[in-house]
Amino acid sequence: MSLASDHPKNRLIGLLQLLAQRWGVPSTLLTALLLGHLVFGILRIPSGGGFKRLQAVSAYQQQGKIWHFRRTNEETQRLAAWLLDSVGANQALLYDGSAQGALQLLGPLIYPSILVHHRALQEDGTASGRPVFSKQPPWLKGNSSGHPVVIGNGHTLSWERR
Repeated sequence: MSLASDHPKNRLIGLLQLLAQRWGVPSTLLTALLLGHLVFGILRIPSGGGFKRLQAVSAYQQQGKIWHFRRTNEETQRLAAWLLDSVGANQALLYDGSAQGALQLLGPLIYPSILVHHRALQEDGTASGRPVFSKQPPWLKGNSSGHPVVIGNGHTLSWERR
């Protein structure tokens, strides 16, 4: 037996030829493609997704809940961070606008408080049986009358009183 016949490439070709004789060419081709796909996937794991996932976990641990708003503008991040710190348990936060996007992220993050559409506000100052959140962000000066409403507009949040 020569050294060339011991080469892994020659052994692989020999194995494929043996499989082709036993199973037929289509089955052997499918097996070879599946093995190639499996090897490619295994080789790709450490270089791609694994490191990206570790970076995302590290960023989440550093930033906390505000990490979920990383793809929004600074004003939205600032307002979301303040709301996450300020909305008390079992309060209702009024909202208006599109529930998709940043507002959609805010809802579960303020739990056990809830987001309630501003039309649900009752005359006694409650919404869905809970007291309505009424603070004003400290960096927003001006009108402090009315009830605060978070406005969702896709990937942005804004604040107004109504």
